Amino acid sequence: MPSRLAHRAAALSLTAVPVLGLAFLVLATEEKAPARITTSAGSTSPGLSGQTLPAVTLAPRAAPSAPGLPAAALTARAECARAAHVEDEARPASTALTPVAVEQLAASGTPEAFRTLRAILVATDQPLDVRLAAGLAVGKLESSEEDRAWLLDALAHAGRGDDAAPLADAAVLALGPEGASEVLALAADPGRDPGVRAAILGAFALSPMPAPGLQAALVRTLDDSSPALRKTAVALLSGDAALGPLLGVLSGDADPDVRVEAALSLAGLGRASALPAMQRALELEPDPSVRKALRQSIARITRERVASEAIAEASSPAANATGER
Repeated sequence: MPSRLAHRAAALSLTAVPVLGLAFLVLATEEKAPARITTSAGSTSPGLSGQTLPAVTLAPRAAPSAPGLPAAALTARAECARAAHVEDEARPASTALTPVAVEQLAASGTPEAFRTLRAILVATDQPLDVRLAAGLAVGKLESSEEDRAWLLDALAHAGRGDDAAPLADAAVLALGPEGASEVLALAADPGRDPGVRAAILGAFALSPMPAPGLQAALVRTLDDSSPALRKTAVALLSGDAALGPLLGVLSGDADPDVRVEAALSLAGLGRASALPAMQRALELEPDPSVRKALRQSIARITRERVASEAIAEASSPAANATGER
């Protein structure tokens, strides 16, 4: 996965603090006002709508600066939020959880914590980074068939990219490669909001195992009418089979941002065989931002090729024989 796709979320790790027998964690404000979680309309999770969590005071400590996830995993989340043109509204400190508090909650591993994390996933009054943290937590915890069905149903009913991203993260991680086809089917639905579809595809950057059918689905997405969706697909293409489609995007996609992404993805692949086509694209490219990305990508691939050739020459039998003399 291209390492450049990289910048969302804060790190999550602390230990859980039980409250009244439950691992409900909310950072208290000066007034220690209770934090309220409001689930989105139409949620299929029983008994969670309008749930109020007790506030507790946590000992002051700094949040870790790195999430401990692959860089690519974090960018796709940032990409899907940008693709949906989402800007989190300022929320009062008395109602907002934090990613650290969510991780504390997940660390308890209790059924109550799992149900509360599900509620946070669809809590539209919570910041996106908090809901993304809940998505990662739910995806990593052991889940039942009923839990996985709930995730797919909630994802199917998400109306915007920022609503879908946390659910998609949880679904991709919880269902694993075996359930990838069900998640991909939601992303392939042309009647679904493009931001939602981009969020679903982007979640596969988190998958620790290759998802069956993902690369083929990404190639099909390159013909979609949504630039945001095409950009997400380009960012996630990988492997030797991606070379042809990426070069096709570079020379044929109408959107400059998508072509920039293709140039960066080609740099990530690092195939010297792509250099002639990239040079031709550079000569014909009218957009300054794409030309800049192409020059940088060509330079990177060239440097890597020169370094590889130097290493190969240094380790050749002839070089070794000369050294022995």
